[in-house]
Amino acid sequence: GIAPGLGKTGVPMLLLSALGVWILSHIGFGGSVGGKEYVPVTVREGQRTVSVIALKDTGNSLRDPITGAQVLLLDSDAAMRLLDLTREQLLHPMETVMTTYGLRLIPYSSVGQPGGLLIAKRFADVKVGQKQGSALVGFAPERIGAGQVYRALTGGNI
Repeated sequence: GIAPGLGKTGVPMLLLSALGVWILSHIGFGGSVGGKEYVPVTVREGQRTVSVIALKDTGNSLRDPITGAQVLLLDSDAAMRLLDLTREQLLHPMETVMTTYGLRLIPYSSVGQPGGLLIAKRFADVKVGQKQGSALVGFAPERIGAGQVYRALTGGNI
């Protein structure tokens, strides 16, 4: 629409207009127009390490009820590799937290599913993209992104 609006409809002007729109979209929307943004995630606990790809979900409102900080969400495979938690333990978070030291509960709700509680733990060594430090990590009882490239969810600020 830009090229005809300028009164020039040649192929070079159309290509230049398309490039201009792409640059403006990239700058204005952070390069995520029409696509999904993924970030690498690494969580370490002692000698155990989990590395996955996370979907950066700006609509993710999972937060620590105490501090208000966003929670990184990993799936059941990561819980098993990092903490030796089974899917059954993740499905019964109250019982698991009462019998396992260092874990806590995070309330959650999601579209199309009733709310509940997730098991969470603070890890001192978490790297999300270029950011590294401590983070609260929640564990979903099911796989995240089944059939997709990602296995975790981050919020917009993590």
